[in-house]
Amino acid sequence: TREAVIHAGQGPAGHVSLAIPPSVSSIFAAPLIEACRKELPHVTLKLSEGWTGDILEWLLIGHNDLGIIYSSQADARVTFKPIVTESLSVVGASTDKSLTERSSFPPREVSKMPLIVPPEPHGLRKVIGSAFAEHDLTPRFAYESQVWSVIREMIRSGLAYSILAPSEVETDIRRGHVTAVPVVEPEMKRTLGVAINREAPPSPPVRAIFDMLGREGPNWHAA
Repeated sequence: TREAVIHAGQGPAGHVSLAIPPSVSSIFAAPLIEACRKELPHVTLKLSEGWTGDILEWLLIGHNDLGIIYSSQADARVTFKPIVTESLSVVGASTDKSLTERSSFPPREVSKMPLIVPPEPHGLRKVIGSAFAEHDLTPRFAYESQVWSVIREMIRSGLAYSILAPSEVETDIRRGHVTAVPVVEPEMKRTLGVAINREAPPSPPVRAIFDMLGREGPNWHAA
């Protein structure tokens, strides 16, 4: 309130805390900070990383003002605005010829691969599990990790595969460390968006960041 009074007439002012999954922080963090610097100079943005299951809990207990989660996690307790929907791919080491010689994989074949995934209740795990369940398939979750760097290293080393949006491992693909092959017939998709606790009326700066992510987030992702 004090900051809002001081900066009255100069746009939203105050502190905003946003939690982002580690797999997409490199996509959204820098452009959001730059946009805030230009458009919301009196807003102080605090960023934190976490898996989406934790982020949802943080929103509900008031630890964070905003969080990026999966659409499958959005329920009546939060207000959710979609940012991007992407098709998922099997991701594995670039030295794995079983991937590099294929243009796509059906879910039935993917279900037999040793996968590394985050544990319940995180959003990616739910997305993958639900996609297989729709086809009466039981995926082989060989490894679980809540550490994004461990998941990436397991994939790069050829010890496991995962199911991800290619944008989440874009740097590793560009450097030739991993290969991403689409899952088709049918596709697997996931939608990410920004959420806010429905029971906590947003302050003007929180609302401004919420709207900015919904409006500009797709452009940042495409870039």
